[in-house]
Amino acid sequence: MKDGEQQMIGTYYRLSLADEDVGADKAESNSIQGQRGLVEGYIMARPELATEPRQEYVDDGYSGTSTSRPAFQRLIQDAQDGKVKTIIVKDFSRFARDYIEAGDYMERIFPLLGVRFISVNDGYDSGMQAGNDVRGLEVAIKNIINASYSRDLSAKIAAADHVMQKKGMYLGGYRPFGFLSDPNDCHKLILDPVASRYVRLIFELALQGNRTGTIAKILNENQIPTPAAYHVAENHVYSEQKAWDLQRSHWTSGTVYHILKNEKYKGTYVGAKFIMPVPCKHRVLRAPLEQQVRIEDSHAAIVTPEEFEQAQKVIMLQHGKHQAGNYTKHQYPLKGKVYCGYCQKLMKYRVLKKLGPSFNCRFSATAVDSPCKRIPISEELLEEIVRNALTAQIKQAEHILEILRERERKALICFSALERQEEKLSVEKAEIVKQRVALYEQYADGNMSKEEFIRQRAAYRVQEDERMAQIQRLRTEKNRIFQPVKKDADNLQTVVSAVEESGDVMHLSQNVVETFIDRIEVFNDERVKIHFTFEDTLNSYEEK
Repeated sequence: MKDGEQQMIGTYYRLSLADEDVGADKAESNSIQGQRGLVEGYIMARPELATEPRQEYVDDGYSGTSTSRPAFQRLIQDAQDGKVKTIIVKDFSRFARDYIEAGDYMERIFPLLGVRFISVNDGYDSGMQAGNDVRGLEVAIKNIINASYSRDLSAKIAAADHVMQKKGMYLGGYRPFGFLSDPNDCHKLILDPVASRYVRLIFELALQGNRTGTIAKILNENQIPTPAAYHVAENHVYSEQKAWDLQRSHWTSGTVYHILKNEKYKGTYVGAKFIMPVPCKHRVLRAPLEQQVRIEDSHAAIVTPEEFEQAQKVIMLQHGKHQAGNYTKHQYPLKGKVYCGYCQKLMKYRVLKKLGPSFNCRFSATAVDSPCKRIPISEELLEEIVRNALTAQIKQAEHILEILRERERKALICFSALERQEEKLSVEKAEIVKQRVALYEQYADGNMSKEEFIRQRAAYRVQEDERMAQIQRLRTEKNRIFQPVKKDADNLQTVVSAVEESGDVMHLSQNVVETFIDRIEVFNDERVKIHFTFEDTLNSYEEK
């Protein structure tokens, strides 16, 4: 927290989508407005809280079984930064339903940060519970009950969903490209008069023998919107999903391939494709085919079953030939690090006839009038560029570390001089305390009047306070001179030590790449921009 910045109360409210399905009474009590009214009433009834500044953190539509919630993460970050000194929630279940994580925050993290935690309905206030083992046991039991409730609720919802899927009722968050939700029944699909024509066009182009990449190029040339762009334009997605429009603004062979493989377009309902092995753990696996739900002629089809099967034969022939010719599963060291400098998409690793193992932009084959087309770069050349740049960065880090170590040595000399002054003042302060004790003994023995005793005692206290103030100034000066330099040197030493531990950087192993390289952007004319994991550290020292 910056100096002078006032600490505040953080009020946290959460409502999951599941809570709204548990009955009208509970939906009302757990609504955001209901939580806010309860917490605000609690605050206003306590003068020590009512005058404090407050900040709201709201997660609307997020489960309490996971801490991956945007407002929750901001609240914890503000607490770590020292901005929030008190957190108030309606009850423990609003904060977290996982009893292990809830207990970890209340018993370890918040006490370490000096954060007071209040749960209104549970009558819990960490500022009043110190040393109360019985109360701590009660909190632990409530957290276990909350976690058990969430697991039970999750299992019941999953079972209800499976029953609805067996009936062919659509449960998706948004409708597949080419379909709309039936206005009379949200669990049924009807054809989208516009998007269904685009899907029909894709199948017709495939039946004509066109490759998926060629189809994508035709769609881009005719400015046919991608599924993501179309959903955003027609407001078929949530506001937070509008980033799709930026991420998927071009058709690719992969997008076309997934549409041609989607059985929904021949009128088949496919449900229960994924299972959650452990309730509330948000880890899903693809269900075996025999466990999936398939219902033929469940809704209106865009293509006939015969056309769909014919398209499968066409793309499978192309897909098999494609895989045998250009792609490889070779484990290359720069995997997942190379991006197109223009469209910012991850580049593909391919074995080209002329360049050999190379990186190529995913959109180079389908993008229209894009600089991505001229971007292929060989793996050998890119690795050489990366090695040279990494070597230069490491040499720079070693040079700066030498400078910092010299500064640390000089700071240590000043630090030692200040410590000697502090020791001298501490001795003087101890002598003054001795004299003050002796003064009291003279007064107690009747060798000094009360007035003289009070006068001399006050004088000694003034001298003692002066020495203490001087000692505090010296300690502040010691920290100002030595600690920042030592911290900088230690941080940079961590980088240099990582170099020694990772092995020969001239051999770009996956360990070296993961340790030092964050991202590589490739542009035309073999121009490359490398983002190193420690470049911010180096830049901060260059500015000093």
